[in-house]
Amino acid sequence: MKKKAIRINTLKIEIDKLIKNLEDKGYILEKINYCDYGFFVNENGRNIAHEIEHWLGYFFIQDASSMLIPIILDAKKDDLILDLCAAPGAKTTQIAQMMENNGCIVANDVREDRIKALSFNLERCGVLNTIVTMLDGVKFLKKCNIKFNKILLDVPCSGTGVYEDVKITENQIKRLTTLQKALLKNSFNCLDKDGYVVYSTCSILKEENEDVIEYCIKKFGLETVEIKNFERYNLKESFLENTYRLEQPYQEKFFVCKLMK
Repeated sequence: MKKKAIRINTLKIEIDKLIKNLEDKGYILEKINYCDYGFFVNENGRNIAHEIEHWLGYFFIQDASSMLIPIILDAKKDDLILDLCAAPGAKTTQIAQMMENNGCIVANDVREDRIKALSFNLERCGVLNTIVTMLDGVKFLKKCNIKFNKILLDVPCSGTGVYEDVKITENQIKRLTTLQKALLKNSFNCLDKDGYVVYSTCSILKEENEDVIEYCIKKFGLETVEIKNFERYNLKESFLENTYRLEQPYQEKFFVCKLMK
């Protein structure tokens, strides 16, 4: 069974203040070792999603594994960042938090319903440095001719790292991996000199992970980069150089890779 986790939103409240508020209500918080503002939550029969602090955007309910991806992206105050598949905004709002609402994020997604969820969460969390776009990620460069120094590509995937009983056909995998490769190619083309892409999935399937990276290395000349401090993040090196998996108990399973030109 997964542990529920929250990310305290320092754009709106101090960490210690929210911890006290929640502990006074009976919640037990346990710090996530690689995230100063992330905590596992023992709800003691309550539902933290119903608390007023949640609706005010003081915290975001987010899996602990998901919090690691923006940390690897290493967003800075003066960055120009593209979050190509951004909805519903957990990672986008975390990136804005890391940037302290400085710099600029372009948060994109392809469907109107997903854009609505993304926009709601950006507003709820007090994010001010983000432009929302609704474009086909595969055609993003043609529609929006901007170069970014950092790109987060958390691609649509099978979700096999989240749902253990998910069933997926060979045709579905083929459609997903075709899309993933196209999105990664487009991200690479949107990248400024000396910039990098962080590619991630919540999938355990080799076809969506190492196979996609290996294909793009050979086809488009991408280069993988070592993720510093990967052991501290509980990442395990995969069989393909500089690719990693996070497969911790009680958390969603993730694959992550950092790529440069």
